[in-house]
Amino acid sequence: MATYASRMWWMTVRASSLHRRAGLAFGIALVAFLVFVLSLASAAATPATLACTAATPLVIEPSTQGTATQAVAFVAVLNDGSACRVDAIATLTVTQAGRPVRSILGNPVRETIHATIGHGITTLFDAWWANWCGNRRAFRAQATFGPGSASGPYQVLPECITRSAPSRLRPVRNTPAQLGPLPPLG
Repeated sequence: MATYASRMWWMTVRASSLHRRAGLAFGIALVAFLVFVLSLASAAATPATLACTAATPLVIEPSTQGTATQAVAFVAVLNDGSACRVDAIATLTVTQAGRPVRSILGNPVRETIHATIGHGITTLFDAWWANWCGNRRAFRAQATFGPGSASGPYQVLPECITRSAPSRLRPVRNTPAQLGPLPPLG
């Protein structure tokens, strides 16, 4: 009888251990299910960003500044509407007398933009111009984005560092970032 009782005790201990494990597994599965349901509800509550359309008021705002030796143009857009998604080409061309300056390598700069444009001003990319040894007459930064375009004067021209080296325009691609107001176009 002692062996029967000890077997019964062992079976009782084993059964209660299995019940605890099953309860723990059920609890973990329940928590995982609740997290999944809550994440679906959260995703449903977050509106999707719509694509920008022709009705979205995007205004291009080129702005220029200078450093010790280079000139930089910032290509930005102003969105007066709701945030929207864009997939478009943005360009920046250094012009003089209304024509692209062909002696600048990399002119024009062309960037493909795939980004969400929030309400306000969003910078798309910078274009750095270096080593200009030509004439110093008026230059403009001509920017295009999708169907729109705008231009502004270069306030500062790059320094002539090496006459034997070409002048270059190169883009610096940033993650489009929302900014405060850009410096005014002169």
